[in-house]
Amino acid sequence: MRRRQAIDRFTVEAKRHLHVLGQRLAGRPFIPGKDHPVADIASFLSVGEHLTQRKFLSVHEYSNVLQWAESLVESPAAQRGRAERLKMTCRKMSASGRYVRLATAWSKAPISR
Repeated sequence: MRRRQAIDRFTVEAKRHLHVLGQRLAGRPFIPGKDHPVADIASFLSVGEHLTQRKFLSVHEYSNVLQWAESLVESPAAQRGRAERLKMTCRKMSASGRYVRLATAWSKAPISR
């Protein structure tokens, strides 16, 4: 019973976050307006996990949020960051002597509707 309550609470809160963000993004490309500030990156880090739960949270209902997230993911800064993260992961793995196939789905996967 408690587990179900926790799941329900997460679902309600996640949908509320997506709804509020969607309203804020209506008619503007970024949270504060026209510029691409730190607020967008910080928000993306907290909302990004919600976007991976597409079916569970009915993410397709939040088109403003999806467009915003796609623009952040496709930005040159995000591309450079992902490339650097992949390089760091490769260095750590080779330094430890382990040979593991890297799962780069995160670094290549678009946010889909």
